[in-house]
Amino acid sequence: MEQKTTLRLSILSAALATSAVFAGTYAALDEPVVQPVAENNMTVTTSSETVVTPLQVNVPATEPATTAEPVIVPVPASPEPSITVTEQRLTVDERIQADVMDVIRRNETLTGKVGVESNDQVVTLSGWLVNSGQIMRANRDARSVDGVRYVVNEIRPKVGPAY
Repeated sequence: MEQKTTLRLSILSAALATSAVFAGTYAALDEPVVQPVAENNMTVTTSSETVVTPLQVNVPATEPATTAEPVIVPVPASPEPSITVTEQRLTVDERIQADVMDVIRRNETLTGKVGVESNDQVVTLSGWLVNSGQIMRANRDARSVDGVRYVVNEIRPKVGPAY
């Protein structure tokens, strides 16, 4: 605790000294005003220059503790991260589309290419699969997802050899 206070005081004093130096620099940029004055047949030149010296701040090396009783600070059981990252909330259709894509992707019996779209909780499947049995399984998997009202199945069987 004392180190934090000492560090803060040194930073504050450095900032004050820096601002004083900058103030002196800006004041020195102004050209001095020279006014000739004639006295007893002699010309005396006076100028109004501003001299700025940096502010000296004495910071004690250590500060004595003045508290009579120790302060107990509860320590959390596990250290909390300094930042918390959260995902953006998905709309209902985005969540449904992601869930249907996950279900179809996990089904190892499907071979082909399937596109998934969701609009107003109606899922549209498009693309191709190897046979009509796989098309029916994809339709069944899409209907099993929570929130799906209806499935429009536009998947067609692949004609020719499947790669």
